[in-house]
Amino acid sequence: RAILSAVHSCVVAVDAAGIVTLFNPAAEKATGLKAREVIGRHVTEVIPNTRLHLVLERREPELGQIQRLGRATIITNRLPVIVDGEVMGAVASFEEISRIQKLEETIRHELYARGHIAKYTFDDIVGRSRAIRETIRRARSFAEVASTIVIEAETGTGKEMFAQAIHLASPRKNGPFVAVNCAALPETLLESELFGYAPGAFTGAKQGGKPGLFELAHGGTIFLDEIAETSVAVQARLLRVLQEKEVMRVGGHKVIPIDVRIVTATNRKLADLVAQGRFREDLYYRLDVLNLRIPPLRERKEDIPLLVEHFLRLAASRLNKTVKGVSDEAIEVMMEYDWPGNVRQLENTVEQLVVLNGDHVIQAWEVEEVLGRIPHTRRAVQEASG
Repeated sequence: RAILSAVHSCVVAVDAAGIVTLFNPAAEKATGLKAREVIGRHVTEVIPNTRLHLVLERREPELGQIQRLGRATIITNRLPVIVDGEVMGAVASFEEISRIQKLEETIRHELYARGHIAKYTFDDIVGRSRAIRETIRRARSFAEVASTIVIEAETGTGKEMFAQAIHLASPRKNGPFVAVNCAALPETLLESELFGYAPGAFTGAKQGGKPGLFELAHGGTIFLDEIAETSVAVQARLLRVLQEKEVMRVGGHKVIPIDVRIVTATNRKLADLVAQGRFREDLYYRLDVLNLRIPPLRERKEDIPLLVEHFLRLAASRLNKTVKGVSDEAIEVMMEYDWPGNVRQLENTVEQLVVLNGDHVIQAWEVEEVLGRIPHTRRAVQEASG
């Protein structure tokens, strides 16, 4: 009795005649009734919609049953107590669903704390050009709502940085941010990663199964990069998630409700792929509620000096180098270049320049050499000429 009084679960027990013999404090709190008022009465008088008396008759347990109890919705387990083949009574244990949901939220937050977090905000996006300021303004407005987003941008423009910033500016900022590159995984692995799998779903599957990334993103945001590279089969399952707000694990039969905001990204035009029959039209219209285009670096070249300064500082700190700077002529070379790899290529170029030439002011010819505009064999000639 001391143990049953201490547990958080509500417990009600009856004898073989259905008379209440135990009504623990948690049950008192949930029902608003006192144990002294109900013990000794028939259970149907106490809980009108109970099924404990039926469990006594049928001698079979009823597990995971949803039931209304006053204003609360509870989930109940009812079991007969059988000793030496004789039914001695029955016991019901139940929890309010709202408490279970809070526990689930705690568990998901623990999973979130393992690394599914966003770290970049809009303040981390470097640039003062009109193009990037307008993109940030648009993205901020998108962050305020829960609609799905398609980010269309070239490789290296910072799609995930924008996705993280949108998440951290949204009402879901305290939830997980889960990112997955759809092009980096084969179809079968991508499906099990996104939706999880049931025990024994395939050879090598974990004994207890595995939750998918959609489950881990519950209450937060999932970022699907390179969405255009998904197969038709995966697209069909994504459509169901969007329509039903639920997932089913690979090899499983139970549906799992989820609350997830979906942000997708692609470096290709989804509308063109739909016209070519390579992307589901119904999924396209489900995803493309809000559309964000990130300008390539060649359309915001006035940001290059600011970006170079930013990347120089980062590279110097990471590589433990003392960097003396970049000449105006070197900046001009960078401004004239089209940067097909966008901001990522610029960052890599600056890092290479710091590694090779960080002990002096970086010159224009050194930038041209790294960009492949002059052959390495001319380096000695340039150095000799001063």
